[in-house]
Amino acid sequence: MEDFVKSGPFFTRAAIADAHDVDLRLRASGVLFHNEEFTNAMVHARAATSLDPGNPEAWFWLGRILWASGAYSEAEKVLRKSARRDPLYRQRAIIVMQGVGPQDFKNST
Repeated sequence: MEDFVKSGPFFTRAAIADAHDVDLRLRASGVLFHNEEFTNAMVHARAATSLDPGNPEAWFWLGRILWASGAYSEAEKVLRKSARRDPLYRQRAIIVMQGVGPQDFKNST
C-alpha cells in the first residue's frame, strides 16, 4: 500500500504532462482519492469526464470523490450518470451512496 500512496506524485505529473490521456487522469484521481486529496482528485476526474463523456468509470470516480467530499447531491447525479452509461456501475454507485467511505475501498479497487 505504501508504494500506491507514493505513486500519487508520479501519476499527477504524468497526467499533467499528457493532459489528454483519460487513463492517466483516472489513475491520478484514484491515487489522490486514496490519499484523501479530494480536491486534486476531483480535478483529474472532471478532466477525464470532459475528455471522454461516455466513460462510465470516469463518472463513477468523480461521483465517488464528490461523495467522499460531502457533495452528496452532486455525487448522486454523477453516480447515476455512470450507471446509465454502463449498468455494471449501478451496484457500485449504490454502495457509494450507502455511505461507504474511502477507507472501505482501499483494498477493493
